[in-house]
Amino acid sequence: MLELNHSIYDLTQNLQGAIFRGAYTTLGDDAPPFLSQKYPLMQVRAGYAESCAWLMVQVAEFDPEPLTIERFRVRAVYSSENIARAMLELLMSEGWLNRIDDEYTFTDAGRAVMQEAVEWRISVLKDFVPIDTSEIERLDALQSRVLDASMQAGDPPGTWCLAHSRNRVIEDAPVMYRLLHHATDFNAFRDDSHMATYREHDIDGHTWEALAFVAD
Repeated sequence: MLELNHSIYDLTQNLQGAIFRGAYTTLGDDAPPFLSQKYPLMQVRAGYAESCAWLMVQVAEFDPEPLTIERFRVRAVYSSENIARAMLELLMSEGWLNRIDDEYTFTDAGRAVMQEAVEWRISVLKDFVPIDTSEIERLDALQSRVLDASMQAGDPPGTWCLAHSRNRVIEDAPVMYRLLHHATDFNAFRDDSHMATYREHDIDGHTWEALAFVAD
């Protein structure tokens, strides 16, 4: 049985990577250039929680509410407060974010960049049909049911991460795009479950992780 720990994170990340690589490769010479070539800022600290690209995603998940360092670190409990703030300030200097006190929101330019990113992903995935269409649609429907049920979860574990992740759902997006976002949502609910384990003991995430390493 798959547990809500690093195993589901590995599964969702590997699934997303395999699907997207397959879709992109299938396009051959028609594949659109990666947005990081157009916006080099998106490459800064790529792969880390405190990266420009991931912080833009986090602003989108809170939109229209502002993102703060405190809200970001509710889920990204192991992230560096100083690095996250530096990345947000860098995005602000690029003209993509506004800041009032410690609250960050999109500028029109930043919102346009995120919309361009969505459209880029859709362009890669819209015609990708790796298995029979009826099976893809059935998988989409089943995963949607699981996620809808997860949104009704009590506390613990709560649905703080999942609710914000689903704030970026595009209902009329191509089915393969929706499947990739389902994987993102499952990972968010995994984080809700992860957070619930150490909140129960009234300790912070860093302490819990240290104890986990000692136990291993």
